[in-house]
Amino acid sequence: MPATKSILRYPGGKSQLSGFVKNLLKLNCINHPIYCEPFCGGAGIAFKLLFDHSVDAIVLNDYDIAIYSIWNAAIFESEKFISRIKDTKVDLEEWERQRQIYKKLKNENKYNFDLGFAAFFLNRTNHSGILKGGPIGGIHQKSKYRLDCRYNKESLIKKVEDMVDFRDKILLFHMDGLNFIQDVIRKEDQSNLFIFFDPPYIGQGKILYKNNYKSSAWCSLLYDRELLGRQLLKITGLSCTTIDDAQFHELYYILKSIYDIEGSILGTIAIKNNPSGRSTASGFSIAHEYGLFCSATHSARIGRLERTEEQNNRYGERDEKGAFEWVNFRKHGGFKEDAPTMYFPIYITETSIRIPKMLWNAEKGEYDVLEKPIEGEIKILPIDEEGRQRRWKWGLDRTLNSLNEMCVRLDRTKQFGVYIKSRLNDEGILPLTVWDKSCYSSTSNGANLLANILGDKS
Repeated sequence: MPATKSILRYPGGKSQLSGFVKNLLKLNCINHPIYCEPFCGGAGIAFKLLFDHSVDAIVLNDYDIAIYSIWNAAIFESEKFISRIKDTKVDLEEWERQRQIYKKLKNENKYNFDLGFAAFFLNRTNHSGILKGGPIGGIHQKSKYRLDCRYNKESLIKKVEDMVDFRDKILLFHMDGLNFIQDVIRKEDQSNLFIFFDPPYIGQGKILYKNNYKSSAWCSLLYDRELLGRQLLKITGLSCTTIDDAQFHELYYILKSIYDIEGSILGTIAIKNNPSGRSTASGFSIAHEYGLFCSATHSARIGRLERTEEQNNRYGERDEKGAFEWVNFRKHGGFKEDAPTMYFPIYITETSIRIPKMLWNAEKGEYDVLEKPIEGEIKILPIDEEGRQRRWKWGLDRTLNSLNEMCVRLDRTKQFGVYIKSRLNDEGILPLTVWDKSCYSSTSNGANLLANILGDKS
């Protein structure tokens, strides 16, 4: 089991990420950092960073009164806590007594030293540290692992003493996550504040967490977490939430209800994160997940990507404005009924383009053309090879003002058509909504990344 500076064994503990967080602090040039965890749980990262002098102070919060009571008792009533560790027997009789204390006090929602110690005792003596779990070794203690195998008194006392040495650098709160953000985090100096958000894991929530989060309560839980994240975004901020098929629709409506007031859901990305697929009973092998991008306000924008060399080479012609390529003026994806004002005739020869005079007839929903083609001109309409009435890419006014950006060229059917200059966007290209490159594979790149962060687990 990985060594940790915490006195708790915590489901989903992240102590091994302390090196990764330390590196993030350096990369972001955060001077005299204050480390904050709104859902602290075992707080393994926090104490590792504090003891290593990597941060100046830590701010911890946990809504679970039992977890809060453990930390308050161990840090601020340390002498009594250490004495209790020394004097308490570790046997099934004591385990049952501490379990009854926990059951009696956990719903009172106020700090209690006895609740804190009872929760600590159960954490050290239950399977995987789960407060509502059974005792290590079972009721009959026939396993090779006995009740006290994770209760090394000398080691635990040393960890408590280490915390006491840094007591003046620890702020501890028992608050709802949203209230904690509003009333505590937002009042801290943002220039040196580093926040590690790790909300409760729900896949096993029925077992792991006192709140008993079940599938039916998933939306309520996620709504709180997403709303909390929304409040932390800058006005130009974006959020990305990834999820699989199981509860995609629920998440979409949660995000829509949170972001549609001032911002919006900008797009849904299909990500090929498992190229080899994951077998399912349905007969399909699942190879994807979704990423939902949301904007905090309408001021936020998705960035653009650099073009590949192949994409840049498409723009092989240049004029005084820069590189461009010729593209058909007829819009491939639009129809006349979608934008009837963008459906009008153009008169051409092999070397010229003329827009006839015309007036919009609102009653008929089309233009009345006031001029006929002159000798040598051909009338061109945005009709495709299959005879479907499409539309032009520009409206009439813009077309009249952009004739120097247009020309007549042979199309792929060897017929003359109208073409316009399509120019490079200096900011790059828009990202596609399907991400299928190998770099998005979590089974290879994700595993390697975690290995680099966490080191050899053998």
